[in-house]
Amino acid sequence: MKTENYAILADGNHEYDITVHQTDESTSYEMRYSNSPIWSSHTRGEHILSATDHGNGIKFTEKIKRSMDYDNFTELRVLMNFIQDFDGNISQEYKTFKQINS
Repeated sequence: MKTENYAILADGNHEYDITVHQTDESTSYEMRYSNSPIWSSHTRGEHILSATDHGNGIKFTEKIKRSMDYDNFTELRVLMNFIQDFDGNISQEYKTFKQINS
């Protein structure tokens, strides 16, 4: 098993940590709050979300709610963006453009 740790920064602040565990069968991702003083002491290092890419899709270990606050939405997006960037082969890159009707 290969394990690597990554720091996620925003506006110069170390906000999250993601640990990647790779085996021959799967790649697992665990996201936690960093130990940075931006978080309250009881939040630092706390587990947020985990996901496993088993080669035929991604399974989240926590149930994803149909309705969530912006913080949870951001954390899910951060982890999903990380997985896409780390793997690079999950999906094609999409761009959004405003359509102009003539």
